Amino acid sequence: MAEFMSGITLVNEILSCRRDFTYMQLEEGFDLRSNTGYFNAVQDYIHQQKAKLMSSPLDFSHASMRYFSAQGLVLPWVKAEGIDLTGAVLRRSKLYKCNLRNANLTEAIFGCEEISDASSLTSSDLEGACFRKADLRNVNFRYAVMRGANFSYSLLKGTDLMEADLQDAVGLEEALDLGYAKFDKTIVGVKEQRIIQQAQPSKLFVVKNDNLN
Repeated sequence: MAEFMSGITLVNEILSCRRDFTYMQLEEGFDLRSNTGYFNAVQDYIHQQKAKLMSSPLDFSHASMRYFSAQGLVLPWVKAEGIDLTGAVLRRSKLYKCNLRNANLTEAIFGCEEISDASSLTSSDLEGACFRKADLRNVNFRYAVMRGANFSYSLLKGTDLMEADLQDAVGLEEALDLGYAKFDKTIVGVKEQRIIQQAQPSKLFVVKNDNLN
């Protein structure tokens, strides 16, 4: 059963060492930065609990956090399979080594014109995630697993996809500024390779299959 929660309650629960927020429904549009004290308290807690969070991460799997905003959030190792982060604003965030499999990231804002203001999701599991219409400009996805991810109409200018796994990714042909994304040793299938090389003819890939479907 879904648990409805206000933003302030969420902060207090995190600070009380609760880990399990599965199926939670957060108040829509909550901005963690609307109260600097709460934001700083959460960040201090995450820093202090770093070793424990690595083995026992915060779990937001199947939670609904639509239009959540937390620019500059540092939250590694979080587990959030199937989370709904539609329209979330997470610029400058550090979400490396996270589990966001099958997450709904439609229209989410991770990127920015300036590289310094973009987010990092390096080495994260993003298999099956939906980035439809998401702002991914200059975001660092290096080493991320993104098999089957949906990039339809996402903004990819400057996006770092070096050594990421894009096998069976969909919507690449509809992505904006694919020709300005960064590829090197990116893992792809033949179909993805063909689409990307139409935008960047000189790029080299690690092709894992010869399936043209």
